[in-house]
Amino acid sequence: RVDGSTTQWKGVIPDIALPDIFESLDMRESKSASALLPDNSKKGMYQPLTGIPVDRLKEKSNQRVSSDSVFTKVTTIAAWLKNNKDGREVPLQWQPFVTSYFKSAEVYKRLQEIEDGNKKPLLVSNNNFDKEKITFATASGKALNEKYLEIIAQDTYVGEACNILLDWLNK
Repeated sequence: RVDGSTTQWKGVIPDIALPDIFESLDMRESKSASALLPDNSKKGMYQPLTGIPVDRLKEKSNQRVSSDSVFTKVTTIAAWLKNNKDGREVPLQWQPFVTSYFKSAEVYKRLQEIEDGNKKPLLVSNNNFDKEKITFATASGKALNEKYLEIIAQDTYVGEACNILLDWLNK
C-alpha cells in the first residue's frame, strides 16, 4: 500500500462493517506464516481524497441491515459460532441429544437460507471487455459466466454495497 502497510498483515478495515458469520473465529490472513510484513520505511507521496460522509452512510446501512432477514440470520449464526468455537458438548442421554440436534439443525437451516441468497436480485451484466471476451468462450465458459452473474446478482452483501454507493451518490 502507499503508506507501507500490507493488507495481508493489517487487513482491510471497512468504514461500514456488515455482519460477518466468521468474525469470532479469527480466521485472518495475518495468522498465516506467508503473510507479508509491513514495510514502513518507504512511504509514498499521495494526496488523500476529500472525505466521504461515512457516518451518514453507516446510519442508513445499519437501518437496512437491521431489518434485512439475511443479515439477521448471519448475526444469529455468528453468535452461535462464537459460543461454540471451542467445540460443543454432545449429550449422551437421548432427550438432551435430540434437543441439541434440533438446535444445530436449525442453525444449518438458517445457513442454507443465507446461501440461497438475496430475494431481491440486482441487474448484473459483464463489462464491455468481458462481453467481448465471452463471445469467444466455449459453451461451458458461457454457462459458467452466466452462473457467476447469477451469484453476484443474488449476493446480499453486493446488494448492500450497491445501496451504500447509491446513498453516497444521492447525497
